[in-house]
Amino acid sequence: MWATAICYCAIVCSLLFIILPEGSNTKIYKMLGGLVFLTCLISPLMNLRGIELSLDLQGSNTQMEQARQQAEKIASDIAYSKSNENIKSIIKEELAAIGVVPEKIEVNIHNNENDNISCIVAELTLKQTDIKAQQQVKELLSKQLGISCNITYSKEEIKT
Repeated sequence: MWATAICYCAIVCSLLFIILPEGSNTKIYKMLGGLVFLTCLISPLMNLRGIELSLDLQGSNTQMEQARQQAEKIASDIAYSKSNENIKSIIKEELAAIGVVPEKIEVNIHNNENDNISCIVAELTLKQTDIKAQQQVKELLSKQLGISCNITYSKEEIKT
């Protein structure tokens, strides 16, 4: 039975090496295959000493799923952050083209249930001197970028 398990293990490892793509992960595949094969070789010796080697595949599947979900969340957070930065940069460039320099730009990206972007809202803080350009700013962001906009004005003291 032990010899049969080693043969099956060797066949499975060989097939996996053939099926898996070549590249930077090849060394990892070979190392994992070697570990599995080594485990098959050592397992009878461990049983002689009363040490039991068992693979909890159900537990590892749960852990793998948790790790996958955590990786997806991290990737989503990074993508959200980069998108937010890019949108701020585009807004800043477009407003600079019409002579408006915002003091603060906040971008809120709303996702629907499928994690697709459903709405982008920009909240701008402009100087009191830019109050005349309010309509132009709203039209620019709405028509050219498809972004709805809320504008507030900073409270700056007038020096006399």
